[in-house]
Amino acid sequence: MSGQARMSWIKLWIDDCLEGPIRFKLTPDERSVYYELELMAGKSETPGYITQDEQTPYPSQYIAGVLNISLELLERSLAKLQQLNKIALNDGGIRMLDWDKHQSEYQRQKKYRTPQPGQNPEKYKRGKYGHLVQH
Repeated sequence: MSGQARMSWIKLWIDDCLEGPIRFKLTPDERSVYYELELMAGKSETPGYITQDEQTPYPSQYIAGVLNISLELLERSLAKLQQLNKIALNDGGIRMLDWDKHQSEYQRQKKYRTPQPGQNPEKYKRGKYGHLVQH
């Protein structure tokens, strides 16, 4: 995307966010860390993972710096999220569990948002939602 900012988004389930274990088992600052980790996982080259590449984790100090939080808050949040089975920690970094399940609708529809190779991009511009097609 030469010269353009990459615009992407993640999906959050309203009931899970307002009534699930994240709401009741984490403090407000820990919840914030969870949601910001979700954002980092959505921005990753390997969606659902918080890593530099497929085999290199970010140092905890780096993640804390990106999130503008203390290392203590990050480590406390990661420990609780691991206990809640929301993340997995390993030598490769942080993996958001159930990422595919939560983001599946976005990924399923992705092919409809951009023209596929060999297809006429004008086809998408004429439809009801043509104004939403990436040019």
